[in-house]
Amino acid sequence: MVLLLVDQADEKQLIVIFTESSKAPTELKFKRIKNGNKMILSGEHWWKLRSTYAIGDGYRITIESISNNDYKIVEVWKP
Repeated sequence: MVLLLVDQADEKQLIVIFTESSKAPTELKFKRIKNGNKMILSGEHWWKLRSTYAIGDGYRITIESISNNDYKIVEVWKP
């Protein structure tokens, strides 16, 4: 499982901080920011996730990789 901390969520993109060195499922199509462990999800992949879950700044997302190309959102919550 991978825990993501939402740094910024707006209409265009989601910026998350990976709390561990685990890889995100390739289906999510994250782009790594040059420094640190931040990654960006944008475009249709962010729209699909945003239309299913209410995600905002400060939220935490737990993702379980089912395979290289598939994943399951286990939990989305605001601490």
